[in-house]
Amino acid sequence: MDISRHLDLLAQAGFKVVPVTSRDIIIDDGGITQARIVDRHRIPRPENIHRDLQYEADADVLLYLLPRTNNTIRMITQSNPRLAAIGLDDKTIVFKGNVITLGEDQAPERPVRRRPWGRFATVREIIRHHGHRESQTTIALQTGISQAAVSQALRQLRDRQLLPVDPGQLEGPHSLRALIDYAITEYPGPGGITTYWYGFDHAAETAHKLRDVIGINNALIGGDLAADEYAPWKSVTRLALYFPTGIDMTRYGVAEASPEEANIVLRIPSDASIFHTARAWAKDRTRPEQFTDPVIAAWELTQSPDSDADQAVAQLKRFLESRRYP
Repeated sequence: MDISRHLDLLAQAGFKVVPVTSRDIIIDDGGITQARIVDRHRIPRPENIHRDLQYEADADVLLYLLPRTNNTIRMITQSNPRLAAIGLDDKTIVFKGNVITLGEDQAPERPVRRRPWGRFATVREIIRHHGHRESQTTIALQTGISQAAVSQALRQLRDRQLLPVDPGQLEGPHSLRALIDYAITEYPGPGGITTYWYGFDHAAETAHKLRDVIGINNALIGGDLAADEYAPWKSVTRLALYFPTGIDMTRYGVAEASPEEANIVLRIPSDASIFHTARAWAKDRTRPEQFTDPVIAAWELTQSPDSDADQAVAQLKRFLESRRYP
């Protein structure tokens, strides 16, 4: 389920949403409410809601992001000030006891399984070593995931005939090229919260203006500018930022925009391995560790509408195979 689509409904209803972390947001409706996101692929039972309220006792409000609402969830959330809900298919918001319906029902969205971020972090670490597999302990250290998750990832990659990588195999099963293609094209996205912004400055100038806030927050630059660091090709038109926590971008002279109009994409990813693999790749270079790794940069370009994005992805793939830095 795409969290950002739910939060877009809040914006359509006139609420201002400020991300704090990948799980916490501030909702401004004239008053300030700090809400913790509870993402569910089916409507929870009352006993499960009661358990969530106890487990998340430190949260002011639990905001359930659901495929749709029904009478039960609307009644429960209306009667408890610590509960709120958003139904995507029926475009319904329940907040502070009020029910807001924005439009007609839509066809139900297909359920999304848990995203295998540990597997893709493992893949990126193996690609960093040009197909050579390190010990499970080392992979876990470099990616920030558990050894058990690494073990499971390696088994799944062997089942897909992606491992072990055969250095003599140029393409097809067990080739480095196949592993790189898989890492980019099958990556399910970072999850979390994505917001869209528009600035009048060039993307590189905006990044330069934000250099202090990027550094202080241990944030990363991805997309066009990161691709330009590893394999120059893409004309820089859009700035992609990855922050571990939310910031109010309006303080930096930019305005909220639709995904189609935006030239700045701000992601607060649930996939925390992005920050770990960026540091691992930075160790191989003399430049500051402020860019996403090249695999994540390539994935970001696959989300770009620009006509040169596909060519830039191909250039990054060639870089990952050769590992020749500009």
